[in-house]
Amino acid sequence: MTIFIFYPIFILVFGAVLYSLSNRIGLIDKPDFRKQHKGNIPLIGGITGGVSIYLFALFFIDDPNLNFIIYCSMLILVIGVIDDIFDIHFSYRLFFQSIIILIAIDYGIIVEELSNFNYFQNIQLGFFGIVLTFICIAGLTNSLNFIDGSDGVCASTVSISFLNIILFSLISNSEINWKFFYLILVYLFIFIIFNTFTSKYKIFLGDSGSTFFGFILSLCLIYFTSSNVEYFNPILVIWCVTLPVYDLLSVILKRIINKQNPFLPDRNHIHHTLIKNNYSKIQILFFLILLQVFFSIVGLITYIFIGPEFTFFNFVLLFLVYIIFKYRADEKI
Repeated sequence: MTIFIFYPIFILVFGAVLYSLSNRIGLIDKPDFRKQHKGNIPLIGGITGGVSIYLFALFFIDDPNLNFIIYCSMLILVIGVIDDIFDIHFSYRLFFQSIIILIAIDYGIIVEELSNFNYFQNIQLGFFGIVLTFICIAGLTNSLNFIDGSDGVCASTVSISFLNIILFSLISNSEINWKFFYLILVYLFIFIIFNTFTSKYKIFLGDSGSTFFGFILSLCLIYFTSSNVEYFNPILVIWCVTLPVYDLLSVILKRIINKQNPFLPDRNHIHHTLIKNNYSKIQILFFLILLQVFFSIVGLITYIFIGPEFTFFNFVLLFLVYIIFKYRADEKI
């Protein structure tokens, strides 16, 4: 019972200390042409969550693989904190992220095969598995950073993704390390409250938080669907992160078509489109939550009643529908 009582208390106390020190240590987000919030907001969400999860995992998580995932994610957090304070160039951030991703791959967190299809044999990926793993981790880590532009969107996206992992695992009758999920979900719930529903003590995740949670989510999705543990069918991974993947791919495609650098930030993400169409931040948050839940339900239903091959086809089909609706919404601006 210790973890359930003292963990939320630690988060609130540690967060309060960082909040009071945020201005002195440079963890402050100031408005600019892309960031249109009012006033200077402490960027302590990432470091508060990362440190809290790390410290309690030391004492309450006895799975060496999950501990490795957390330790590796802390390295991503450090890079993010440096970026929050000094605003380093994206190329430097990507370089250090790449090193940490390679460390995770060397440890054994890798997509080795595409399996559990009804009509196809397992596909061994070999060296391509390393490339695919690298792309997936880097892509998801930064897609969560890209989508972190409206109150609660990033945190709710990660929360729904982890809830999907739990749901898909339960359906597959897999054992769940509840303490691990408790550490992540309780923090995200507390963060959403202070990020979205308070004004006096408002905080942001920052690049440190969005990349930390994006990285830990990406490693979990690969680990939980690996052949060694396989909490659930690997094909269901795409339905755990549908919205950030759709958003990332649609934005990259638009930038390439417009002959722009696909790695530089802009205001073409889904939450930006909704903001430009005069939706409030609360409306955006609940709309995107409902959209993510809808994607999850569609993915699970097609997987159960039609099969893994067709659920992937449905994923591609929904992406085309998503692009069309987003394009029409952008045209109205």
